Amino acid sequence: MPLMQLSLDSLKDLDDGRVLVAFGHELKRAVMDCIDRPGDKNGRTVSLEFKLTPIIGEDGTCDGANGEFAIKSKVPTRKSKSYEFNVNRKGHLIYSSNSPDDIDQTTIDDINPATGRIER
Repeated sequence: MPLMQLSLDSLKDLDDGRVLVAFGHELKRAVMDCIDRPGDKNGRTVSLEFKLTPIIGEDGTCDGANGEFAIKSKVPTRKSKSYEFNVNRKGHLIYSSNSPDDIDQTTIDDINPATGRIER
């Protein structure tokens, strides 16, 4: 293949298009997040960054450059609802698997059938 000038159009020919493929993966990730969470109105970002570092010759002039691409995407953070936990002296967080929103909520599963009392 002949020598080529780097441009956005020529990225498809650089290393069999690996940079464009990586960009496409991150773009798809952002689109899929929009589909998965349409109610989250925060923007999704996909960026292609190029870092260029000069190669300095023996005479102190620029003999060329090394280039490196960084393909990044950012989607809004996923957050759960708030859960209530008790703590113990061992540093453990304790929650109710039957009622994770309210640690003090008792359920039918908390009643000991032998005694009829609530046991937790």
